[in-house]
Amino acid sequence: MNSARGTGRGTAPAHPLPLSSLGPTRVATPLPAAAILTTMVAAVQTPSPYLSRGTVIAEVAQELRVHRRTIDLFEHAAAERLGVNATDAHCLEILEREGRVTAGELARGLGLTTSAVTALIDRLERAGYIARVRTPADRRRVYVELTSHGRERAAEIWDPLEGPLHDLVASYNNHELTLIRDFLRRSRQILAERAASIRPPRPE
Repeated sequence: MNSARGTGRGTAPAHPLPLSSLGPTRVATPLPAAAILTTMVAAVQTPSPYLSRGTVIAEVAQELRVHRRTIDLFEHAAAERLGVNATDAHCLEILEREGRVTAGELARGLGLTTSAVTALIDRLERAGYIARVRTPADRRRVYVELTSHGRERAAEIWDPLEGPLHDLVASYNNHELTLIRDFLRRSRQILAERAASIRPPRPE
């Protein structure tokens, strides 16, 4: 007796579903070689969150050394652009940042003796970059400030840094900025104390 109950095992159903009912066929599109290379490079360059503490400390120490060398390179480039030596350029940067200061304050900021800073002021005054000024309140006290020419030349060097550095700082949240600020303050203090300990006595 023949049965009407479907077919045996291994046979196709009586009414197979059409392929179109399964939706469009998706074929994986291979990534271009350039995209693959870019992804690999990015993966290598992105710091791993699983680096050991010792590795991270070593990387930070290395970046600090490179950062100091980069600052030195920038200051030498600025000095060449201004036609002065590196110490003179540092003086101009201090005056551009701080405004009017006394000769003593400038000497402390540059780590120079009184006689050395006097010679520096004389050089930059002859070059037209700075001027000695006195205030009506205390004619005995001499201040140093940038001339209009000095401000223009200093602005050429340091003003273009303000935008990129501001954007960089703004890219961090308040917690991160607090950590960065504290690290910079403490590392600066360490360097200042070490500089004071190794500097030989200087006769005035």
